[in-house]
Amino acid sequence: MENIEEKAVGFETQGRFLARSTVLLVTTTIISRLLGLVREAMVGKLYGATGDTDAFFFAYSIPELMRTLLISGALSSIFVPIFAEYRQRRGLVEAKRMSGQVFGFIFLSCVGVTILGVIIAPLIVRLAQFVGMGEVRPEIFQLTVALTRMIFPIIIFVALSGLAQGIQNSLGNFQTPSIATFFFNIVIIFMLLAEGFISTTARIQVAAIAFVVGALAQLLYQMPRFWRDGIHISLRINLRDPVYARMAVLAPAAMLGYATYIVNTFVDKSIALSLAPASLSALTYGSRVEQLPFSVFGVSVATALFPTISRYLTEGKIEEFKRTTEAGVRILIFTVVPAMVIFLALKRPIIQIIFERGAFTREATTDCAEALFMFTLGIVPASLMLLIARVFFARQDMKTPLYAGIFSIFLNYFTDIYFAQPWGLGMGFAGIALSTSLVAFVNLGILVFILNRRYGGFINMHLNRHVAKILFAGFWQYVSAQYFYAVARKYFFHAPMPDPADFKIVFASFLIAVVFSLVIFTSLLIVMRAGELKMIKDLLFKRARGNKTANGDVS
Repeated sequence: MENIEEKAVGFETQGRFLARSTVLLVTTTIISRLLGLVREAMVGKLYGATGDTDAFFFAYSIPELMRTLLISGALSSIFVPIFAEYRQRRGLVEAKRMSGQVFGFIFLSCVGVTILGVIIAPLIVRLAQFVGMGEVRPEIFQLTVALTRMIFPIIIFVALSGLAQGIQNSLGNFQTPSIATFFFNIVIIFMLLAEGFISTTARIQVAAIAFVVGALAQLLYQMPRFWRDGIHISLRINLRDPVYARMAVLAPAAMLGYATYIVNTFVDKSIALSLAPASLSALTYGSRVEQLPFSVFGVSVATALFPTISRYLTEGKIEEFKRTTEAGVRILIFTVVPAMVIFLALKRPIIQIIFERGAFTREATTDCAEALFMFTLGIVPASLMLLIARVFFARQDMKTPLYAGIFSIFLNYFTDIYFAQPWGLGMGFAGIALSTSLVAFVNLGILVFILNRRYGGFINMHLNRHVAKILFAGFWQYVSAQYFYAVARKYFFHAPMPDPADFKIVFASFLIAVVFSLVIFTSLLIVMRAGELKMIKDLLFKRARGNKTANGDVS
């Protein structure tokens, strides 16, 4: 009886720990994204959208893409399981020793990569010019090379910070790494604020320095706890240690999953760099805004459902798997569509509220709003891709998403070029954003078609009926959002059409439009008896019921 009670308490304690960890991670993700928007708003205020900011955003993208490949692609995927294996088989002390040695190895490797990157920076920009099939102005070329060299050391700090986060999470410490993510943005914001007060002419080089210092601050915040946990960094590398052989075997496969994103992003930015000045800046600002609902809703739902989908597939419960996946699709569409509609209907006031001040001109607002509109068209398929790809991963099928990704690389390149360049459709940066959305639809369609062939009936009338209800409500939300924004602006605040210059008027009109349009969206779903609202409610209270069930089962 005592063992049964201990198991019940264990289930409850584990559930509470996982719940606290999940809430902490989701909360810090949202705060970090919001701070990231504040950071971008500061960059926009000081530097606007010009050829100089094009050079800066391209220069920052190179180490950022390498960070995604190394941290998101390799270290986060393979090191944490290796740490857990060492801890189980050799004990915690040996696992910590191994961690300190790997930390030193990653440090030395990143120093080498940084030195190489600084040396070949001109070749990287030349490659971008070749990929973009256009000419980069000489002064922008030189500035891009200089900024790339200034920013490249950031890869050392973000790589070590990501590794430290993985180690501390493995030790059950989620708080320190989560708080550390704030320091990157906060330090940058304060340094840019200081630049605005001190200098009458903002220098883009200061932004480059601020980003490097911010990454260093994020790493330094974690180190005291890192040392208190008993992890000692060692620069004496023993390559005969089995851990390096394991990492060498697992890393390539883990990194391949992120190759599509990295290649497509590099192509997008390379082509934009060769277009008219401020094209790359418009793409970057628009993408930053569009990523907020994608990161919060898309990543959260896909991550939450992945363990359940994996379990059902492993146990051969195909019907339960299909129902769970369908529920995930419905929840994703239900949560993403309202955000998509708001971005489409109110794209200009959103950019005005976030960016339009200081050096960020009305013309820059127009360009960024157009980029945001085109990116937002693909937010639903991009979010669904996160969930559908995980279905293949749950079956340990890495090849299908990889092949689809390789196809998307070629499709993205040719549509980018054709949509953007003058000899094609001549849409400029808007064509690149539209191409990104189109590729997301095609990639999703390929995977859904394959999934439906393997598990017949995955796409069915029941799912289509619910999706149609959400899209119908979304259409009227779009109409009402535009209507209420125009009415609030014209009749409540007596602002001139079409663009009020007063920030308070824009913000108040925007809030009124958002609130009333969401009320209409929700009301229509209630009238049509859509089940998504109940599904969200059940999902929120699932863990509490799960704990009760677990306790009941074991007792």
